[in-house]
Amino acid sequence: MTDTPESPVGTHYDTTYNKPTVIRVTNPDGSISVYELIPSRTIGDETGAVVEGTTEITYVYRLKEVIPASKAPSESTPAPKQTAHKEESSSTPAVAKATSLPQTGENSSTASTIAGLGLVAASAAILSKNKKRKQN
Repeated sequence: MTDTPESPVGTHYDTTYNKPTVIRVTNPDGSISVYELIPSRTIGDETGAVVEGTTEITYVYRLKEVIPASKAPSESTPAPKQTAHKEESSSTPAVAKATSLPQTGENSSTASTIAGLGLVAASAAILSKNKKRKQN
């Protein structure tokens, strides 16, 4: 999503109104995956002044529930509307695009992180040992 595509450097920006707190994704089987925002995992400054280059803000969501197709609202049933505050500015146009999360199947990366750190530590130890051998 692009919030301020062509704003002059120094212009104030505020992306807090562009983040949905809940995202609903209709799956191929007709079920609906409901994701909720994890505010503490937001990466980047949601407000500030436009700088040269690109400023990225990443919002992290977690799967809250999957509504089975049999209980999902039909197209004739309107989905609940989301409300958001939006600051208007003639010099800072906002462009919103539809968002959805990819179905990666990833549940947790803790084990991968620990394994990766272990490999880095082992590699550092081996390199250090080889360097000492070459010096002797």
